[in-house]
Amino acid sequence: MSASRFNPMALSGRRFLVTGAASGIGRAIAILISKLDARVIITDCNPSGLQETFQHLDGEGHAAREFDLKNISDISSWMESLIADGGGLNGFIHAAGLFSVMPARLLTPEKWREVLLINTESALALVKGFLGRTIYKGENGSIVFISSVMSLVGSPGAVAYSLSKGALNSMTRSLALELAPKHIRVNCVAPGFYYRKIRLAGLQHTILQALTNI
Repeated sequence: MSASRFNPMALSGRRFLVTGAASGIGRAIAILISKLDARVIITDCNPSGLQETFQHLDGEGHAAREFDLKNISDISSWMESLIADGGGLNGFIHAAGLFSVMPARLLTPEKWREVLLINTESALALVKGFLGRTIYKGENGSIVFISSVMSLVGSPGAVAYSLSKGALNSMTRSLALELAPKHIRVNCVAPGFYYRKIRLAGLQHTILQALTNI
């Protein structure tokens, strides 16, 4: 088979930010899109995991940037700093998330607000940053949020997590309509809880479809 065969999912010349890239889904997606020739900026608040992911990226032009998404007010300025070295972004994948298992009677406002902050509010802050005049390249932009099956079904003790992911789903619908005139697609993927290889492969394919509009 020819190495030059057309690949409809190739991401050559495109640059993406991946949050939550120190492990799990974020790591898998960052590695996959690097193999498809994208330039990747990976971020997480876990520096050791971030560096481990970085070592597995294919190709050149990638960057690893430690950042805590709880710092909502700093996200826009931080995103501006990302483009200083490598230019604008074509999109981002928000895989960072905070899981919570706690009965409703034990939940405190501080706890559910922390979950919402990372899972939902930071997602909106990333969108606002991405729409900055110097950040979005203006070329078939793509935003992908990682939601959860728990946004669609119920489970005891998952009320805060389900709340945050359900809000993310609804936000996606409105953003998709609002950003379509700017040629930015907005999609939300809702995986299950366990990541056997076959499940992860299917998830990766779904995310690639969202990135490439196939």
